[in-house]
Amino acid sequence: MGIERASIFAHHTGASFGCEIAAAHPEMVDRLILNGTPYWENAVEEFLNHVQGLPVKEDGSHLMEAWDLISERLEPSFHKPLSKDMLEALSNEVIYKLMSGERFIEAYTAISYYDVMSRLPLIQAPTLVMSGEQDILRYTVEPVAAKIAGARQYVCPGGSYFMTYEDPEGLAQVILEFLDEADD
Repeated sequence: MGIERASIFAHHTGASFGCEIAAAHPEMVDRLILNGTPYWENAVEEFLNHVQGLPVKEDGSHLMEAWDLISERLEPSFHKPLSKDMLEALSNEVIYKLMSGERFIEAYTAISYYDVMSRLPLIQAPTLVMSGEQDILRYTVEPVAAKIAGARQYVCPGGSYFMTYEDPEGLAQVILEFLDEADD
């Protein structure tokens, strides 16, 4: 594509990929925005138990189990009542889980064992570490930002895992302000 440098916005699982790109190829990353960076300190096994695959059951009960599993995990991120966009996003999460079947756990296993904390100090690009106030990964903003030289932090008041659906304009504004800042 001929793109030599780019700014990256990376969300949740994608934030691990954004970290690795910035750490492994600093010459390619102009600015980095990490939204809800996966980071588990001594809790990998507990997390993996929470996101186990769901085998298909003849009576179809696995469909409701998938809905319950995803909605319970993201419950702290929901603003009630759920908007049409939020219901669609939740439905898509469940569909993706069902489509991957027994292999669902593999993606989470890889992300869970990725040592993001050892890679963060290698990031050289100006970085914004952010999360929604109600996001299940809100607690990672401070420890992740502390590992990246000069990283800025931002917690979106009232924001959740679904900020891209809830307030795309507000999220875009935060990102654009960061991208427009002069390098320090």
